[in-house]
Amino acid sequence: MACCRWFQPAQAIGRLASAPRSQPRWVAADQNPFGVAILDLTPVTQDLTAWSSDPVCASNAISFGGDDGSTFVGVLPRDPTSVALDLRYPTDDVLADGPLFLPSHMEQKWALFLRDGKLIFVRSWRREVVAIADVSVANGEAILSRLTGSVAGGAELRPERVVDFLVRTHVLGEPFPAPIDGAEGRDLTQLAHECFSLFGRFATCATPHEVPHRPPRRPLRSYSLLHLAIARGDIEAAARHVASGVPIDLLAADGLAPLHWASVCADGVALEWLLEHGAQVDAPSAEGATPLMNAVQARRSEHVERLLAHGVWANKPVPLFPYPGSPDYSQRWGKPDDRAWERAHEYYLNLYNEFSDVQEERPLPLQDLERGVSV
Repeated sequence: MACCRWFQPAQAIGRLASAPRSQPRWVAADQNPFGVAILDLTPVTQDLTAWSSDPVCASNAISFGGDDGSTFVGVLPRDPTSVALDLRYPTDDVLADGPLFLPSHMEQKWALFLRDGKLIFVRSWRREVVAIADVSVANGEAILSRLTGSVAGGAELRPERVVDFLVRTHVLGEPFPAPIDGAEGRDLTQLAHECFSLFGRFATCATPHEVPHRPPRRPLRSYSLLHLAIARGDIEAAARHVASGVPIDLLAADGLAPLHWASVCADGVALEWLLEHGAQVDAPSAEGATPLMNAVQARRSEHVERLLAHGVWANKPVPLFPYPGSPDYSQRWGKPDDRAWERAHEYYLNLYNEFSDVQEERPLPLQDLERGVSV
């Protein structure tokens, strides 16, 4: 059952793109939204295509489709160095275990997982755990308090800045300057290549300066193990996750509840199980969409019927009005004349007894409306 992008096969690309169209350039603090001078890396990092002569690295880089991070649980980074962090991100009451970011091509250099109160940083080409951060949730915030290992790839970079960059760009989907340890006297194109090596195409800009704090635009959420179980049709696993305290209507990083995911899957087993175990039938997504809307968009008519049978409300479609000049009007009466609107309106009222289940009153004829007749 492949109903979300985590279960789509990735494709490796193994060539180097043509030369950059221009050179990196500095953008003044008052000319960008970050409040510090930034180096625009896009002429280099967005033109590069990653490759590896090592088939294992190439295979690893695209091996994360559907990965829930279980193989990395309990694995310690080789570097035992530990540093304090103080990073906070808005989140829901429950931040459930699951993937935070999965790479789908070789230009994405990291995989991030949340498991057992740990944010696990994995270098995708090597499938290697390089760092682990302690995570707790309190008062609507996810708090990263300590990092063990190294996320800097050997560069002289503050770990807290690298972690903040990875969370904001990879997990929260925000553009954010990559940290660099200085640029004075350095070849800017080479610096851009170094940023690409560490961060891939997420390195669109960089700065050696501390970026003024600004809260993220959206909350930190995972693709929970409950969501993944629903996507796989693994009802036994889904039941375990709900029993362990994962809310059945929890929103994932894409803003969707498990029922939204189930509403577009091939079969209805997961959908029925969620409904039987208390999932809110009209639960809104982060953007206000309901599972019914998702099922309609995916053309899952059988899921639409199940949702309607479980009490989701949907208004009946309003009959189409044959307004003058429309193909329907022209086919019936030809070219509009002075009575075109009255003729179409009378026909419409005579043809239909009901117009909408959200409209209580029957429309009046046009001539009555013109005379000011009230109901």
